Amino acid sequence: MVGRERCATDAEHLPPFWERRTERGQTVYFNTITCSSQAAKPAPVCGGILADEMGLGKTLHVLGVMIHEDDADSTADPGPHRTVSSAPAPDEDMVQVFKKQKVSELAAAAVARGLPKSGPKDKLIQRLVDYEHKQQASSGGAREAGVASPAASKPPPANAMPRRTLVVCPTSVISNWQLQAAQHVAPEMELKVYVHHGTDRCFDSRWIASQDLVITSYSTLAAELPDKQAGPGGQASAKRKLGQGQGLFEVEWRRVVLDEAHVIRNRGTRSFAACMRLRSRARWCITGTPLQNRVEDVQSLFQVLRAAPVDDFSVFNRSIARPLRSGDMAALARLRVLLNAVCLRRSKAILEAKLPKKVVEVHTVKLLPEAQAVYDALFASSRVAVRAMLATGRDDQAMRHYSSVLECILRLRQVCCSPELVPGTRVKAAKQVLAELTGGGTSDGKGKAHELGPEDAARLFGQLKGALQEAEDRECVVCFSEADDVNARILRACSHVFCAGCLGQILATGGDRSSRPCPLCRCPFSSDDILDLRCLKTEVDESSNTADVPESDLHGAAQGGGNEAVDGAAQAGPSGKVQALLEHLHGLLQADPGAKAVVFSQFVTFLDVVQHALHTAGVQVVRLDGSMARVRRDTAIRSFNSVEPGSPAVFLISTKAGGVGLNLTAANHVFMMDVWWNAAADEQAMDRVHRLGQQRDVTVVRYVAENTIEEKILQIQERKRVLGAGALRRLSPEEIRRSRVADLRLLFEVDQ
Repeated sequence: MVGRERCATDAEHLPPFWERRTERGQTVYFNTITCSSQAAKPAPVCGGILADEMGLGKTLHVLGVMIHEDDADSTADPGPHRTVSSAPAPDEDMVQVFKKQKVSELAAAAVARGLPKSGPKDKLIQRLVDYEHKQQASSGGAREAGVASPAASKPPPANAMPRRTLVVCPTSVISNWQLQAAQHVAPEMELKVYVHHGTDRCFDSRWIASQDLVITSYSTLAAELPDKQAGPGGQASAKRKLGQGQGLFEVEWRRVVLDEAHVIRNRGTRSFAACMRLRSRARWCITGTPLQNRVEDVQSLFQVLRAAPVDDFSVFNRSIARPLRSGDMAALARLRVLLNAVCLRRSKAILEAKLPKKVVEVHTVKLLPEAQAVYDALFASSRVAVRAMLATGRDDQAMRHYSSVLECILRLRQVCCSPELVPGTRVKAAKQVLAELTGGGTSDGKGKAHELGPEDAARLFGQLKGALQEAEDRECVVCFSEADDVNARILRACSHVFCAGCLGQILATGGDRSSRPCPLCRCPFSSDDILDLRCLKTEVDESSNTADVPESDLHGAAQGGGNEAVDGAAQAGPSGKVQALLEHLHGLLQADPGAKAVVFSQFVTFLDVVQHALHTAGVQVVRLDGSMARVRRDTAIRSFNSVEPGSPAVFLISTKAGGVGLNLTAANHVFMMDVWWNAAADEQAMDRVHRLGQQRDVTVVRYVAENTIEEKILQIQERKRVLGAGALRRLSPEEIRRSRVADLRLLFEVDQ
């Protein structure tokens, strides 16, 4: 990693896909992907992708690189614009080479380096010359005769910009960086750590630049992006009007580290734009899962690393992504070459002899009678609608209602955890649909399903679809940040969630049009279709309380928030999964009073139910979810990791908010309360416990409701795991449709 940061390449070495050629008597550099040449030697990638599997100490690697270099000779000014080294006089040979090129060629070369392409030829040449001097000075390379890149007279010291590292990470991971720095950096190193987060953060760029390690979150960085790029809701504008500068963006960093870098895989988000705006000598993207769902995910990392020419999405798509969709093995070979050049990855196999073993057990749980009744009603009504949708035989018709199907699956997953999670109005709607189709009977809906058409399917989904999403699903579809009760906005037509800032930007760019398309599904909406989450909760709660539904079917609909879920749990008693968890923990704590366990769930409201049951049983509990401020999260983590008598025995964690970045080796028992489509998300959650520093064998218990949709989701997980191990390519749209339809037929037991 130190070598990659110093760009330690010899005179003959070139980045992947670049060749040195002679054209018209001049030495140029030819790119075999774009089939174009340029006069300047391509800049090396300083940094790379650190993609070790979870739990192998990626945080420690970065800290080690930071403190590796000796600061004894550093005399640089701690201001935000510290100069790496003085640029030598312009090299006449390089100037002459640039002068022989056309303005269009110079403009293309400027764009490839992230420079402005406007201006006359002389300004473009001077801009490129200055850039090449700066790159050469930072890399300390040697001059070549006739080569466009000049050399500095003396390589700058490695500590020309001592430490000065910016770490950008999810909010839940900030405390882990603080803890690792405190535990593993010797006091004599005098590492100055500053957390740039919260309302009291400092915007003085000179002071920020004087710190060794600055830690911030993706949401904070996106909020500080200048107004022109951030759109409505940016928090930095008021601060800058007071003359406090642009904070993190005004500093020239020695290195920028993006932890859990897959967060920025969507190039259209403000988080991605903010990361691209940062100035740095070296850049590191840290993620155990660089490829999340498709090959395009990794292109955003190449773009952050300035890995020309694939930092241009059109080039990457033309040369790698698009050919991969058709199974072109040459494109796969190109991707492997790129990853070999910029990516470092190790698996846990290297620690097989040192890391304690992990045992994953699947425990099936039978639904209690009340939960079974609710599940049967929801499943039967959903099955009727899905069968009607699939009866057309057209996959595109099936995909038209795909979001409605996902809502049905969500409700079924909730019942598998606890029936209190499903709104009473949703249960009532399911029973009304069944009554309408079966003449008041209670059959599973098979009788008339084959007679229904696409219009009937749309009508049924409209009757079944709930208007309110779960708290942990309140992720803005544009910037992927968590939207709280105040910021969350929901579109009535498609139920997609936005934060107030992103939706304001969408409305601002829509002009005077009365209808605009949803950025995710293109469903048209108007200003009247925007729902405020707080008002919607009130309406749903009131309708749930007055709905004409038997109390045994409602159990205090929990959709309105945690209090209703707890009240419903108190009245109806614990669910089958909660009972199984209590029994397991009781035996565990009796055998070892000092044992600790971590409980994960996708549903925040289910954590409310579990927390109430554990408190009633006298078990000490702490909790972490997306609604908690950073200080409360840090307090909960420290409390759980404490070895003091009386410290909490159980840590309840929302998988979305705490499934990555945490170090919880104080526990050696993990309970996964529900299943999710993405098996990697579950594995990352397990690895919060099974990682470096763990001294005991780890036991993971996965609770699965018997004879329910959860068992089928496990089958889909395993099938996709096998397919993913054998191929690395993006499916075509037609293949995606066929795969999803096959999944739906399996989930809802619909014959071909």
